[in-house]
Amino acid sequence: METAKPYECTLRIQLQNARHATIIKDCMEVDEELQPLKVSKQFTITGSILTLQIAATEIRMLRVALSSFFDMVTVSVKTLLEFDS
Repeated sequence: METAKPYECTLRIQLQNARHATIIKDCMEVDEELQPLKVSKQFTITGSILTLQIAATEIRMLRVALSSFFDMVTVSVKTLLEFDS
């Protein structure tokens, strides 16, 4: 049975190219969601745009998941800028 997740957010991140979007998506999808009954994430790529659709059962859970995502994507982008030409 699917748990209702009324709190939703969609983020779109413009990256340098589709390869970078794919690298970041692949890095983010490796880790399983710690509380899958409370938070769900779906990543898609359109060209060089990485889209994250996230839904949560509580607004607090949405905030925590978004904060965590921003931390991880920041590290990923900095790593690409440093090591990828």
